[in-house]
Amino acid sequence: MHGGVVTAGYHSLKRPVVPRRRVASGGSDVPVFVFAKDQDMKFEIPEIKKLVFEMRIPIRWGDMDAMGHVNNTVYFRYLETARIEWMSAIGCRPHTQGEGPVIVNAFCNFYKQLEYPGDVLAKTYVSDPGRTTFETWCTLERVDRPGVIDAAGGATTIWIDFPKQKAVPLPDWMRQIVS
Repeated sequence: MHGGVVTAGYHSLKRPVVPRRRVASGGSDVPVFVFAKDQDMKFEIPEIKKLVFEMRIPIRWGDMDAMGHVNNTVYFRYLETARIEWMSAIGCRPHTQGEGPVIVNAFCNFYKQLEYPGDVLAKTYVSDPGRTTFETWCTLERVDRPGVIDAAGGATTIWIDFPKQKAVPLPDWMRQIVS
């Protein structure tokens, strides 16, 4: 604390190392993370996951910022685009009077800078189906640098009854896809 202001540096953040599930109010199961001492915060994509979708996304000139590389917020758009395109491809189109997916968190780890021009290969994976949730993961790599991951991210998805605004069990058809 300096002059009445609470300060926290990057190194004071700790990395989650033991994901666990718990039941939250409303009956939904959500991941809970236990933090380890002396480790930086960073979410890692699990080794055990299922590849469900791939797509190419063009890097647009307007995606770059004043530093000459793709702005960090655009990576989240790439992740969202891949997730939404996958859900559309499997016929998962939520409607406000029914049920569907909602993300409850999102993260992205940045490994290498992306720059215009080029195309990104987004690979979408799923894992860890719970009663009402599953995990989505995505890697981003330039098409002209196959196998070199430039960024990786993910999101916890929860299945919602929209009129009731409550979590409900994953439908069997979705559970089969994400299992």
